[in-house]
Amino acid sequence: MLNHLVVVVILSQFNMYKQENFLKNLNFPLFNITQKNNSYKLTGSDSISFLDRISTNKIEIFDQKTSSKTILTDNKGSIIDILNYKVLDNNNIIFNLESNNPQTIDYLKKLIIVEDVEIFEDDPIKKITIYSRKEIIAEKNLFSFCFYNIDKLEDMIRYEIYFKGNFNITNLSLEEFEKISETTKKRIDIQNNLFEFDTKLKKINPLETGLIDYISFNKGCYVGQEVIARLHNYKKISREIIKFQSSENMIINAPFKSQDNISGKILSITKDKTEFVGLCLIKKKDVGKISSDFLLI
Repeated sequence: MLNHLVVVVILSQFNMYKQENFLKNLNFPLFNITQKNNSYKLTGSDSISFLDRISTNKIEIFDQKTSSKTILTDNKGSIIDILNYKVLDNNNIIFNLESNNPQTIDYLKKLIIVEDVEIFEDDPIKKITIYSRKEIIAEKNLFSFCFYNIDKLEDMIRYEIYFKGNFNITNLSLEEFEKISETTKKRIDIQNNLFEFDTKLKKINPLETGLIDYISFNKGCYVGQEVIARLHNYKKISREIIKFQSSENMIINAPFKSQDNISGKILSITKDKTEFVGLCLIKKKDVGKISSDFLLI
C-alpha cells in the first residue's frame, strides 16, 4: 500500500482553544446507544479454561457478576479482536466482540481442540455509552446487565453497558441526559485516546494501545503470550498513540508518511466540521520531530 501524505494546516490559537474546550462545552451527562450487537455464549465444562488458554486476561470465577475484557492475539502479539465477557458459572460464559465481526467466531471455533466447549449465538444486545463528570451509577446496579466496563478517565467517567431489551437502571433517567451522535461520541473518545477495535486494524499490539489492564502477566501461555511478555519485560514498546488533525479523511489502518518523513498508522478518525481529527500510532522516537504538517491536539 502506498504511503499517504498528510495534508494539514497549522492550528490557529482560536482552533487550539476550540479543541481544548471541546469537552468543557458539552452538557454532561451524555449518552449514545448502539442499536444492535451480536452476542454469544460459550458452554461446556472447559469454557473457562478454553477462554483462558486463547486470550490475554485471566479467566476465572472471582465474582460471577463482574464483567471484564480479554484480547485475542496472534502468534506475533497483534490484536485479532477484543471480547467483553461475563462468567456466569463453571460451564457458561456470555460475550460479544468489540469488532462485531462474525469471522472472529469462526477463528475461535478452529481453536477448539479436544475441549468440552461449544459456541452458540445468543440474543442480540444493545450498548449504551454514558459519559459523566462524576459517578452516577453504582457498580452493584450494573450486575444484572450482560456485561459492562467502567473507564475512569482524567476528567470524566465512561460507562459501557451491554443489555437486552430496554435500558433500565433504578433512579437513572435518560430524559435527564443529552443524547449525542456517533460522531460526537467518537470525538470524546479520541480526546481520551480511546477507540473501538476494528478488524481492519492489523499489526497493533495491546500494550501500545493502552490495554494493559486486560493482560495477565502471571497466567499460563496463550497465543502471542511470549511476544507480549517480552515487549513488556524489556520495555520494547516502540509506538504510542497521538491525536492529529488533518484536512483530509483517511482510512483506518492506512499507513501514511508526513512531510517530515515520519510514518504512522491510523487507528480512528472522525470529522470535526471542516477538518478531521483522529488517533494514530507513531514511533516514540519520532513524536518530538513532528512539525507543522502533523499536529498534536
